[in-house]
Amino acid sequence: LKRLIELQVEKVATTGYEAHSATTGYEAHSATTGYRAHSATTGDRAHSATTGYHAIACSLGINSRAKAEKSWIVISDWRYNDGQWNLNRVCTAPIGGEIDNIVIEPNTWYWFEDGVLKSEK
Repeated sequence: LKRLIELQVEKVATTGYEAHSATTGYEAHSATTGYRAHSATTGDRAHSATTGYHAIACSLGINSRAKAEKSWIVISDWRYNDGQWNLNRVCTAPIGGEIDNIVIEPNTWYWFEDGVLKSEK
């Protein structure tokens, strides 16, 4: 089982004008830098980060995280009820904007735990 999980871990990074990166799978990480460089992940515990202008860090998996330096983040709020995970909502905000009355800071990881927005620099 451990070997199977190791095979599912994917890490991708890109750089440059409109450089895009997308991953899926358990602990799949995606990072981009550059103007309009988008980063997207969908796996459980996946991380998405971007540093460019007009860029989007989108992380939609269960217990996933997103951070951006200059642009936007998109994160999902999953809840575990009755033995299964359910998508409660998807939130988006630009750096300096707010999610649940919390100002989104640059270069800060954001994620949801039990419906509460958490952050870590």
